[in-house]
Amino acid sequence: AAGLSAYEARGSLHLKTDRAETLKAIIADYVTDRSAHPNDTRIAMAHRRIDVAAINAGIRARLQESGELAKGSNPPGDKGEELTYQTNNGKRSFARGDRIVFLENDRDLAVKNGMLGEVIAVAPDAIQVRLDGKAQTQDGQRHVTVPVNSYQAFDHGYATTIHKTQGATVDRSFVLASTTMDRHLTYVAMTRHREAVQLYAGLDAFKTVRSLTETLSRSGVKETTLDYTHDFANRRGMEDRRGQGERDVASQGIGKGIQPIPDTAVAKPVEKPQPLAARTIADNSPAHQDRSDHERRVLIAAVKTYAMSVEEVGRSKAMPAFERDWDAAKQLAPQVFKDAPAAMDVLRGRILDENADPVALANQLSTLPETIGALVGKTGLFGDNADRKHALSRIDALASHVRQSAKTWQRRLAAECGSERWKREKQDVVEILGPSRQSEALLRKLDDLAHTDKAKFVEQLAGTPEGRRALAEAKDIASAIETRFGRADPSDLAEQLKRVGPDQAGDVGRIRQVARLADRSHRAELTQQMELQRSLKRGKSLGLGM
Repeated sequence: AAGLSAYEARGSLHLKTDRAETLKAIIADYVTDRSAHPNDTRIAMAHRRIDVAAINAGIRARLQESGELAKGSNPPGDKGEELTYQTNNGKRSFARGDRIVFLENDRDLAVKNGMLGEVIAVAPDAIQVRLDGKAQTQDGQRHVTVPVNSYQAFDHGYATTIHKTQGATVDRSFVLASTTMDRHLTYVAMTRHREAVQLYAGLDAFKTVRSLTETLSRSGVKETTLDYTHDFANRRGMEDRRGQGERDVASQGIGKGIQPIPDTAVAKPVEKPQPLAARTIADNSPAHQDRSDHERRVLIAAVKTYAMSVEEVGRSKAMPAFERDWDAAKQLAPQVFKDAPAAMDVLRGRILDENADPVALANQLSTLPETIGALVGKTGLFGDNADRKHALSRIDALASHVRQSAKTWQRRLAAECGSERWKREKQDVVEILGPSRQSEALLRKLDDLAHTDKAKFVEQLAGTPEGRRALAEAKDIASAIETRFGRADPSDLAEQLKRVGPDQAGDVGRIRQVARLADRSHRAELTQQMELQRSLKRGKSLGLGM
């Protein structure tokens, strides 16, 4: 109960009128956090699969509405296309940028149940995935190519069941409470975060905060066989299905915007790879290339000057988190101080300008509130009047909010300053060269091929000096962009380029085009290498069996 009260005091408990409003809130907060912190990690959690499906569907719909995810096989813009696949849980559509979760171990793919990743490319017969964090395949790669015709144990990964998150750690988490949860599940769900967790509950399921507390703190020990069958049905939302399919149920209660999924993946017609010439790899190119064909020019310059200091940037980025906590304190202040704005300005200055110790400042406010400002009410010969007594009764609550605000400020300021300093020392110094003219022509030829034809063409590229140079340049560009921006195909490229300066802003289209070309080409090479290694392993296994 004390723990839940603490979350409520910090504004981390969100009670909504019903399930539909609760789902809307968790979806909106997830998408907002994704936009505000594109380089951070996050996960939404629920106990019931029906809720997980609804959250995933809602988040995807919001991202498609904002243009961050492709929708359909020929969408406008440069986000690629959306293809539909048959999975163990039914048909699911994926596009570049989607979150994905693996639901079964697979030795050949070297993926484990519960692994999360981001889709970096889709094709009719395969999905390319970048695994999260330090997760790697047995080959030491963070990328995996999923053959969707043979491995179908995957789903959207914006939200997962609480069970799937055991052992995982993210920056922020969003938890949907349900009547099927118990003490153990609550503990798992509320301890997956580094920075913050938000808990959401509907008043149609929990009539009061007390009933929510009792449910989330109860023992999960089963007493009869019927307990197991009842929980099995509840986890899958069977009490709500009434003959409906999973997709129908998932879409209930989260508003409009989720469109029916097409039945088949639509692939664009592509050309077959042509054999490479023995002398040169480029069509109709002379034996001796012009020197400019091999020249690589600067694509993104290193950052050498800054308009703001590290601390100025850190303070600017830490301020929104502080203001959210500070608002709760300001709402209490008029009950304590006669001149609440002046008193809060004093406390604010102690936190932001003097870097006061949070605990010491809260203790001063609790024990010597008059040193901050005059209190509401009066005291006289016969003691405190009713207003003064009420003011004194609210001081500890105000002190708690002030302490929390000060801690948030110090934590976020340190984190943002550390992040900015790291970017300047490790990322901004990286100068990125674009591809040479000849290599870009070869990489575009590779990029235009169907997924099934890419491996053969990569093999042909690797057999010639020009091809090896093109593949090496693609790898170099992809690696440099990932080092510089945190990922090989940054969705917030335009925002990130503002660090370089206004001169680079007009190049964003060209930079994004080259970044994606290099990223896709390098992934095609990785895929060919992984498929070759798996082939060799299978060959050795067959040899040992003879």
